[in-house]
Amino acid sequence: MTIDPVLIQQVINGLSLGAMYALLALGFTLVYGILELINFAHFNVFMVSSFIGMWALELLGCPGRARC
Repeated sequence: MTIDPVLIQQVINGLSLGAMYALLALGFTLVYGILELINFAHFNVFMVSSFIGMWALELLGCPGRARC
């Protein structure tokens, strides 16, 4: 019995997306716990770092949608 490669990829996608949500939630919790103020610019920092990571992968020769 073999495992479908699409299933493995979807499990990896789900884990990585869940990890990103967890990091965002942790950032909100830390900022709110210290300042008692919600910082909505947290999303902007997350998106900028996502784009920087995407550009870095493209510079290394591994486009986002292709397998490395």
